Amino acid sequence: MAGASGRLLVTPRDEQIIRWLVRMRLATAAHIGRAFHTTPAAAARRARALCRAGLLRRERVLWGLPSLYVVLPAGARLTASPLAASPAIDLAGLRHDLAIVSLSLDLLEAVPGSLWISEREVRRERAGEDGLGLRTHIPDGVHVLPDGRRVAVELELTPKTGRRLGGILRYYARSRAYDAVRYFLPTPGAAGRISALARDLPHVRAEVWIVPAEAGGGDGGGLACHGVDAR
Repeated sequence: MAGASGRLLVTPRDEQIIRWLVRMRLATAAHIGRAFHTTPAAAARRARALCRAGLLRRERVLWGLPSLYVVLPAGARLTASPLAASPAIDLAGLRHDLAIVSLSLDLLEAVPGSLWISEREVRRERAGEDGLGLRTHIPDGVHVLPDGRRVAVELELTPKTGRRLGGILRYYARSRAYDAVRYFLPTPGAAGRISALARDLPHVRAEVWIVPAEAGGGDGGGLACHGVDAR
């Protein structure tokens, strides 16, 4: 939608898209369409218009992946986002970042009335923990259930050492910020390692789910995590 001067008229829905995107850091048009209940084609058209207005940037970073959209500083300022624009793309973590966006949408669709707190928001929220003597670990996101319970979400597409995993679970044992931690892993073997470590910390509620090994393609199709048990 353009005004008489030809300049883009930014709608309330546009502002919602920009605020969501700055929280996620990056997303494909399919992700945007899924988040805002429209088609990928319609989402792409609007995202490209926001790019022309200097609010978003479209990136083609890897062959075989769809275009990615990131928020530029002008977009973050327009929406008065408490988070700064983060337009740089981490190629090493790109598959994981895209998979997290898909996973967040899966969880929100599986549990109506729930909320998603992104990793960027968690980092901002927990910024003072180190000063309180608790070494901070930032989950990939937090799924807030309709009853208010906060479930830390960890998506592990590449293996961590047992020492590192144990340290993370001990953090969850000490932290009062979360009611449970839910791990999503690509193989039964990886899931078994988490389950074994969690058994040594019975006061940590750790749930393990398996996601497809090819997760993270960025097509917004989800990670086959529907039917999540939110008890």
